[in-house]
Amino acid sequence: MPRGKPLPARGRRSEDYLKTIYMLKERKGVIRVKDIAEELGVRAPSVVNFLEELASEGLIIYEKRERIDLTDKGLKIAREVRERHEAIKNFLKLLLNIGDEEAEADACYIEHGVGDETLERIRMFIRFTRECPFNTLPVFLKHLYYYYRTGSRPPECSECPHKTLS
Repeated sequence: MPRGKPLPARGRRSEDYLKTIYMLKERKGVIRVKDIAEELGVRAPSVVNFLEELASEGLIIYEKRERIDLTDKGLKIAREVRERHEAIKNFLKLLLNIGDEEAEADACYIEHGVGDETLERIRMFIRFTRECPFNTLPVFLKHLYYYYRTGSRPPECSECPHKTLS
């Protein structure tokens, strides 16, 4: 996928359905049309129609009023979308200090269009900050959080020889 170019609407929609099915299976074990509809904020008949499309594409196993499950192909896509989502959500929370609810919503939007290099850098950033042997928030993040709260640099920054903000 070219960097910054969003997927067509059907691609995003398919990814959302597959990720939702994957998450519901993890959480509940059994996947029902009603649960998918609630999770995605759509009506049950719309879910049924789209499940039939996903089944015809070999992404899910769907038997009306019975079984909904991911095929190996659907599972692979669902896991990748979920991993992208989690990486982006964690990045937004850690670097931008965004709250859970907004980070969740924004990650849902961004996950479909983020480029591979950007995603890998996000993953590396998260790994680096989590695996730091000092296990403390880096000073620059502490200063950044202060800036987010107050709109001003912390007093310690006034002595920094590298300051570029005005």
